[in-house]
Amino acid sequence: MSAQLSAQEIRIVLIGKTGVGKSATGNSILGRDHFHKAASSKSVTKQCSVATTVFDGKTIKVLDTPGWCDTELSEAELTQAIVKCIDMSYPGPHVFLFILAIGNRFTNEEKQTVQQIQEIFGEGATRYTLILFTKGDALEDTTFEDYLRGATADLKALIDKCGGRCHVFNNKDRNYLQVSKLLKKIQDMVQDNGGGCYTNTTYQLLEQYKKREAKLQQKAEATRKEMKAREPEFQRLIKLIELEQQCQSLRETQLHEQLTKQNHMIVTMLEHMQTERNERRQEVERTQKALSGQAAEHQKLMELERQKQREEQLKHQQYMENEEIKRKNEESQHRQRTEKEWQRLEKEKQEMSKRYEKTILQLEQQKQMRDTEMLELLKEKMREKNENLYYFIKTST
Repeated sequence: MSAQLSAQEIRIVLIGKTGVGKSATGNSILGRDHFHKAASSKSVTKQCSVATTVFDGKTIKVLDTPGWCDTELSEAELTQAIVKCIDMSYPGPHVFLFILAIGNRFTNEEKQTVQQIQEIFGEGATRYTLILFTKGDALEDTTFEDYLRGATADLKALIDKCGGRCHVFNNKDRNYLQVSKLLKKIQDMVQDNGGGCYTNTTYQLLEQYKKREAKLQQKAEATRKEMKAREPEFQRLIKLIELEQQCQSLRETQLHEQLTKQNHMIVTMLEHMQTERNERRQEVERTQKALSGQAAEHQKLMELERQKQREEQLKHQQYMENEEIKRKNEESQHRQRTEKEWQRLEKEKQEMSKRYEKTILQLEQQKQMRDTEMLELLKEKMREKNENLYYFIKTST
């Protein structure tokens, strides 16, 4: 089936075995050397590669694939490359260019390539397949139509299977007129197929994954923006806490200075009182000598004086202890308020970080699930292909 898409982009997937000129064809369409090519039969393209150009107001997206028939890639590596091909050609290719070289023998592997396309991309893929013959200069005086009439029965059957759509190309000629003719033929085929690209359940599943991935990315971005938006508030609260700590430190310093000053005053007062007591004692002693008869009364006065002194010292000690307790209580309350505020901020930041990490984890899990399901789907198709090939070989023998 086809999906109606914007006509401003044409996605071309190059398919064929190594050495037939896939990469050179891609470079001719692009009008520049982007895909690496070599003259040997050893595969140069190890994984899918994509490049774009603009022609007649349309974006031309060319996707070069590894050689399917004789690549040195293992089955697991080839499967991974096909998964990447599906992802890079999303939401679906407009044409599969099956590359054959004029003058080369049409092999059984190439004959089965169209069947591989159907197994991987679905039965309807042949309606979007165009056979492109490279090395057009090798025709010399022979016309392309005469060459096709002299083709083998297998090659003719392949052309019929693809709806008779074929074209000849000369990659040695960088005249863009032949590229224009090829793109015109591709556009005509797209219009015949309803004007859209090819899609199947694989691409539809990929679209669902991409939508889920976009939603998770939006959620992650929203969480990141929220954390960034809250950052000034966090900084403001931190500055307030630091300012409160500075104020508390200043208050403690002032209180300490005040207590030190008061203590100095009390000590001075006590020293003055002690001096007065000494003077009174001396006076009493002198009086006692003069008035021995008043000794008992003098003793009583001295006892009262000592009692008064002890009471004053006790009051001063209690006052100092109360002031110290008050200072420690204020310091403890401030420390508790500061710790609670830090704990609240830390908890809030941890919760936001957990939401962000959870979103990122969901995004990674969705991507991993997508790759796993697509790999399983492709592996299932490859197993079916191997079973069909085994059955074909068994029945042939």
